[in-house]
Amino acid sequence: MSIKVKIELDHIDIETLIPIGLLFNELCLNSIKYAFEESKKGEITFVMSQTADELITLEYKDNGKWKK
Repeated sequence: MSIKVKIELDHIDIETLIPIGLLFNELCLNSIKYAFEESKKGEITFVMSQTADELITLEYKDNGKWKK
């Protein structure tokens, strides 16, 4: 399994960073637990960016199984 992280931020305070870290941790654990079969190699991608007006955007995706 591989985890790709791309962070493009100018500045972020600790009060914002801690909840983002907890969210990232929960998403990764759910992907590992439910999205990937034991024999399949998976990929998790996490992108965090910041706009000029300091709006933070998070993008998270995995290539695991998906049920409709």
